[in-house]
Amino acid sequence: MKIKSVQGIFILTTVIVLALSLLIGLPGLGQDESEAADGAADWTLLGLDARGYPDNMAVKVSLSDRQWVRHHKVVMKWNYVQPNQGTFNWSYYDREINARLADGCDSILMLIGGDVPAWAQDPSFGDYARAAPPRDLSWWYDFCAAVAERYGPVVDFYEIWNEPGWDRD
Repeated sequence: MKIKSVQGIFILTTVIVLALSLLIGLPGLGQDESEAADGAADWTLLGLDARGYPDNMAVKVSLSDRQWVRHHKVVMKWNYVQPNQGTFNWSYYDREINARLADGCDSILMLIGGDVPAWAQDPSFGDYARAAPPRDLSWWYDFCAAVAERYGPVVDFYEIWNEPGWDRD
């Protein structure tokens, strides 16, 4: 019986928060990218998804407001970092993480995933090769190890390949 009352309280609280949010009006909610292009912060800057943090968040949101966001998620794509076998380009992610650290974040969750770089794709998966396991899993292990070695001192949590297989039969 207690569980139902806790669930009921949770649902009621969620409904109240959503209703208040709609009444107060959150900046950018309901806008598409073209409407937000005028410089106003859109939903991607409210802590839900802040890719391009140094060029978007830092430009559109004051430091005093950015410091309210204490926990950050960084989505790392394998094909961006290692477009060629044996070559890593960390520049984008170094900027992303350093900008968050400069703002005083408390924690970083790094989601490491695909697309699988063209050089590592397994052609037996056909149209799904970019989201399927690579031809040699040791390449994936080596990439994950390189990420952990580079960002281990500042990344608090890792998520490895979010929802594997969701886009396949």
